[in-house]
Amino acid sequence: MEKKFCTNEMFDTILYESEHFKVVPSLGSLIEGWVLITPKKEALNFSMLYEDIYSELELVISEIRNIQHSLYGNSILFEHGPMKNASKTGCGVDYAHLHLVPTRLDLISGIQKFLHVDFKWQEIVGISEINSINRDLQDYLYYRTLDNRHFCTFNQEFPSQIFRQVIAYSLGFPERYNWKEYPELAVINKTIQDFASIKVCHEQ
Repeated sequence: MEKKFCTNEMFDTILYESEHFKVVPSLGSLIEGWVLITPKKEALNFSMLYEDIYSELELVISEIRNIQHSLYGNSILFEHGPMKNASKTGCGVDYAHLHLVPTRLDLISGIQKFLHVDFKWQEIVGISEINSINRDLQDYLYYRTLDNRHFCTFNQEFPSQIFRQVIAYSLGFPERYNWKEYPELAVINKTIQDFASIKVCHEQ
């Protein structure tokens, strides 16, 4: 399977980083400001992180959402969480990556509306809880709403890029959901420029 987050490509431009995490533009961005948080130490999904760095993750999420809010408006979070390599759930990248997307779209209702699928969702305290409740070690979908409610659902495997499919449908071009076919480099470049302008403002 493909590995990102370790090349010199534009989509691996580091927009922000902390001790254990870095933030890069999302390849296949359908919306300006769509970014990924990735751990610096390789992990398959975010439920597998060490407990002592979840607090740092929350600080990074808060900072990035503040930047997104100043540039684009409110944002949501999601993860396609595979529990094994080469799972469709992982969307072709066997490396943990958390999506932060400037949109007001409700992904749970969007899955029902656009894909006609009704998963069994449960509300959780946060992403750090997933590991303790995933007793059958199933793949999972994680979603954090605009108002910071956390939801997850479990299955043996999910369709590839399911949240991306929902966002593409909502924008009116469902065929563009696949990041491998539509890398959206112009949108990525705009995101890089936008984040750079915020950094300049912070430095002044």
